[in-house]
Amino acid sequence: MLKPKIFWGLFITLLTAALIVEFGFPQWIAYQYHHNQFDLLNAWTHSDVQQSLTFYIGYMEEFFFGPLNMVLGGLAFCLFGWRYLRDVNVRTFAFAVFLFLCITKFEILTFPPYGDALSGPLAEAMWLYKHSFNYKLLAEQATYLAGGPKVYFFTIYPGFIALLLALIPNVKAFLIINHLIVFLFGAIAMACLRAVLLNVYDKSQAFLATVLCLSMPLFQAQVEQINMEMMLLFFSMLAMYFTVQKKFIWAGLMAACAAMAKGTGILICGAVILICVFLFFWGKEERFKPRVLWGAVVAFSFLIGKYYCTFHILHHGTEKASYLVGLFLGWKENKRLPVLYLCGASFLLFVGVYLKEQFRKQTKNLAEYVHKNYTVFVGMVFMLAWWGLFIHSYAAIYRYRLLLVPFSLFCVFYMVQYLVRNKNVMAGLLGAAIVFSFWGSYGYLYKKEDVIIQYVGERSLEYRIDLKIQMAIAKEIEEKFSNHIVGAPFIMAQALAFPEYGYVSKKMDVMMYDFPAGYGGIREYKPLQKDELLRTIWIGFKTHIPYEEKKVIEYYPYGPGDQVIEEWMWGMKKGVLFRGGQYIERKYLLRQLKIREYLKHHGYRK
Repeated sequence: MLKPKIFWGLFITLLTAALIVEFGFPQWIAYQYHHNQFDLLNAWTHSDVQQSLTFYIGYMEEFFFGPLNMVLGGLAFCLFGWRYLRDVNVRTFAFAVFLFLCITKFEILTFPPYGDALSGPLAEAMWLYKHSFNYKLLAEQATYLAGGPKVYFFTIYPGFIALLLALIPNVKAFLIINHLIVFLFGAIAMACLRAVLLNVYDKSQAFLATVLCLSMPLFQAQVEQINMEMMLLFFSMLAMYFTVQKKFIWAGLMAACAAMAKGTGILICGAVILICVFLFFWGKEERFKPRVLWGAVVAFSFLIGKYYCTFHILHHGTEKASYLVGLFLGWKENKRLPVLYLCGASFLLFVGVYLKEQFRKQTKNLAEYVHKNYTVFVGMVFMLAWWGLFIHSYAAIYRYRLLLVPFSLFCVFYMVQYLVRNKNVMAGLLGAAIVFSFWGSYGYLYKKEDVIIQYVGERSLEYRIDLKIQMAIAKEIEEKFSNHIVGAPFIMAQALAFPEYGYVSKKMDVMMYDFPAGYGGIREYKPLQKDELLRTIWIGFKTHIPYEEKKVIEYYPYGPGDQVIEEWMWGMKKGVLFRGGQYIERKYLLRQLKIREYLKHHGYRK
């Protein structure tokens, strides 16, 4: 243990270094830029030509001072936690993680919502807020695939956000409180994970394993975003915690809340049901005790209700459910994930240890083995429940894997700890993994894209680069083109249409291209007359053009013949303001032709 003076000196040094990196490096880059030190800046960013200041700042943030800042902040928390947090209770640990998130992420407290949240839960929340929480009228609206606001009708999150919109009219206060709530969800989830780990491992290993989960790029990104995932994780980890504590009615209630937070929460219901039913029939101490079965009854009721409401009411008559869910539909995507095989190996080890003990007559039966290894059994069931759902679901978006992070980490840690018995070696491995994970917080291990795809950016803090360029464009639009029609892609159109999100401060005349629009006063793109074209400004980001469309559309959304007014480079990401829109019209007409051919082929139109 370090002496107090050495400890505090090192702790303050790490925090100071993190602050210098956070605020000093951008200033240093700006200083070099304004003094024409482009040889140095180009060498650091591997650029052959002079770029904009925001390019250099964005590139360096993503590849150097962003990851370095996360490592320094993470090491400071590890140092503090190793000294003061290994023996604390659940509430104190949750409070410590909450403070850590507030201190290291205070710059994002006023960040607006990002990505699919704008077109999903927040779109529905905004509609509810502007229509006085009229759920009956919302039920009659179109789903988002048809341009409507109805996305998560049978979940509690949109209503929760709508209530906050009504209670907090100030935009900045609304954003700050939302981010703090998400921080709190994440902190409590991590405290629950540590409490579960303490049932199996010593306090040092439990602390380091929890910090490793906290350091994961996906967790770091999702805990900064106003979306449903962290609420789902919050209720799911509470369900796991209460299951381990054998408080089965509470576990069933938390599983039900997880299902109400988001549809994928039904996997938590499934996990609680399986555990309760197993213990009711084969448990050593819980056999035939009604309190065990009540947890399963609560979870089962919400599982069935959620399934029916989603597939037979919300998406009844649409193709959404059929193309996302099917037998082994998710296998093609999920089989590429290394974590699948790590989870599989940990489960096989758990089964193998049971068979070994059976062979050596160290365990009478499965019930006794589960009783001795109950917490590990719970972790395995929760992990298998996630794979059981998503092996049969095509919706393998990165943020959907957030729920897998603590479950898979628990199971893989069980395997590694079984193989590496030396505690000092184990602590060293965990420490190295934590540093590596914090360094990868900006997506170091992922292939870098110069295309802005929000559901991809959500996988790590690289989303910050996307968000900053979108915020810069929104500011420019409001300052210079607020009296124009603004043509924008799906997500950006919704960001500009509602001042409550924090991108702009006043209502804009927004037209959405490339997706249906049917609410919030957002226009749906149709070919424009000449006078409308003259007062239309377009926003474009580099995007992938489907292979079958490249023969007709070589450029999209802008290209030769369009007038580029201004462009931004923030790191590798690029955004453009332009006039013209000829390639947008060309793609629109191409898709209209495809629709006509489809309808004619199926006999709907002559």
